[in-house]
Amino acid sequence: MRKANLFLMIALLFFGTYIIKAEEKAELLIAPVQMGPNCNFIEADEAKEALESVRYAINLTENYHAIDTKTIDSVLKKRSSFVNTLTLSDIAKASKADYIVFTSTKRIGNIIRSEIIMKSPKDSTVSKKGTGYAMLNFRDKLDGKIVFVPSLIASYQRAFAVAVNDTMIYDSYDNAYRVYPAPALAICGIEFIDSDNAKKWELFRTKQSASYDITETIFEVAIWNKRYFTYDIPSRDSIYAVFGMYEKLNFNAPTDLELEALRRFDVEYLISGALSFDEESGFLQIELFLFQFTEGRKTKIVASHKELIEADKVGHLRYGVKKAAVRLLFGADTEIPFKIKEDVPE
Repeated sequence: MRKANLFLMIALLFFGTYIIKAEEKAELLIAPVQMGPNCNFIEADEAKEALESVRYAINLTENYHAIDTKTIDSVLKKRSSFVNTLTLSDIAKASKADYIVFTSTKRIGNIIRSEIIMKSPKDSTVSKKGTGYAMLNFRDKLDGKIVFVPSLIASYQRAFAVAVNDTMIYDSYDNAYRVYPAPALAICGIEFIDSDNAKKWELFRTKQSASYDITETIFEVAIWNKRYFTYDIPSRDSIYAVFGMYEKLNFNAPTDLELEALRRFDVEYLISGALSFDEESGFLQIELFLFQFTEGRKTKIVASHKELIEADKVGHLRYGVKKAAVRLLFGADTEIPFKIKEDVPE
């Protein structure tokens, strides 16, 4: 028994420092979350729920820990007896926080956009920043109201992953908490290129409905690509509305004003394209482009793909658009899933 204890003591002497260091976590003080004016879906306890969601997202990681409320309350109780006013920096230093975490959350249509800024209380020049998105796609089965907490947590997870520059920080989870940060992508209008032959197609003549169908079909494909966070069409239109563009015609290429609106909302990628008549085949042709915003308010083409629409029917339009979108976003050699082929009528 003595030999076993002696071995344990020696092991601790040699490896104890390493063990303690491996278990150390950066301590983070969470400041109250700033909620945007459109976050009116959150009821009375919005500040508390949002704050706890940030804390939960951080505590899901292995190397970071959000200081709990009991510790903060203890600091406040001890310090308030001899200091009238305590700043966040004072609380951070007293609780030995490595960073103060400032979080803001906004709602854009059906999307939550959260931003995290981490500042060192010891050195004001040290700062980290990240943005994360999540779709408001959870509803209460009884009353249909938005269940916002899962979306808040996901947006904070993505923002935190960007801030600490670790895209795989939540990869170990095998559930809804396995999320990855992703740049925002918007689906813009598809230009209908006019010609006498194109006008013979009903799909081309019904521009309003056909163009909306095209953008929605692209969205259905894009949401499966986890390298991007894709805005749904109503949320994209909510961005346009902020800039006074209330009626969007999806059969036109995006205007400079639309592009500037997306850029100001930190959208990094967009999909646009054209529907035209292909003289060689005698069919309509859909061509899609994936653009990336660059410096100087410009865009560059990242990828493109085109497919033929072989019949003047909505089912064939959707099938052609899905093929083009899948190969645009997943690679030109990607096999089209069978479920997409079901859109083609007999």
